[in-house]
Amino acid sequence: MKVICAGMNKTVTKSISEALRQLGFTVYDWEEQLFDFLDYWVDVFQNGAKPDVKALYQNADAVVDIPGSLFWEEILETFPDCKVILSERDEDSWIQSWVNHLEMIHATRVEIRKSFIAYKLSQSVRKLGYIVDSCINGLLGSTNPKSTCVFRKRYRMHNHRVKSIVPPARLLM
Repeated sequence: MKVICAGMNKTVTKSISEALRQLGFTVYDWEEQLFDFLDYWVDVFQNGAKPDVKALYQNADAVVDIPGSLFWEEILETFPDCKVILSERDEDSWIQSWVNHLEMIHATRVEIRKSFIAYKLSQSVRKLGYIVDSCINGLLGSTNPKSTCVFRKRYRMHNHRVKSIVPPARLLM
């Protein structure tokens, strides 16, 4: 592991992920983290297992987005020579982007539930939804799109914590 992108979702994390890939890094974005290790994350969030980040990220050069952005401290502790990128964004536009994203997630889930058979048959879809909600709750404190005051507070706390823990020589803003 060489790079931890500790910035919260909706702070150009997709662009950072793509840039790192173009530079030749093996990037674990949210898709690789969740789809490749779905049952592992269920165990972490449902049963209280401690994330074994060494095993999870041993083949990655960089981690971007959830759940890595939630467990960035554990990753940094395990890979102490990493650089940490903290991407930030204007709070108001960040919150609006999150509200839009959460509303889209809720609308998508309504459509999936309308297709009751597909929903019932897909245990993986339910697990994925559980993990995504757990990560969002861990980072933002709520999956309710109306919780903007909580989102703002969590955003500030997260960014402050990254800046206060990561040595300045290894922190890229």
